[in-house]
Amino acid sequence: MTMVSYIPKPNRQVILLSTLHHDDSIDPESGQNTKPEIITFYNSTKGEVDVVGQLSAKYNVARNTRKWPMLILYGLLNVEEINPFVIHKTNVNTNIQRRIFLKQLVKKLVMDYMKMRACSQYLPRGTRQLAAKISGTELPERVEVNVS
Repeated sequence: MTMVSYIPKPNRQVILLSTLHHDDSIDPESGQNTKPEIITFYNSTKGEVDVVGQLSAKYNVARNTRKWPMLILYGLLNVEEINPFVIHKTNVNTNIQRRIFLKQLVKKLVMDYMKMRACSQYLPRGTRQLAAKISGTELPERVEVNVS
């Protein structure tokens, strides 16, 4: 491993650790900046990380919380919604908008739960009606019990 410290501006320090590079040689193409090869290699390959950051920030699901497990969950959800979209676009070869794809994905994920809520007798009728409307199911008939 090689660790390189680079100071691009006063009061600004960049430290990089690389297992790919084995020396601190300077990249001749960096011109007057005299950047180490490790930094120019990182800059040339960081594009995918930036794209994922932009995509996950566009439809952010994070909420304010003080609980660190929830922060991790929100971070995972922000990144993990990108994977099915990329796989879908690759396999189906369609030009679907990401927003529409996310709506379809969420509907498919919650459909079984909505059907269960529509049939629950322990929820208010308005909630059951809304769940039935979303899931496309019919409300079960009310069974009246005669108490004599």
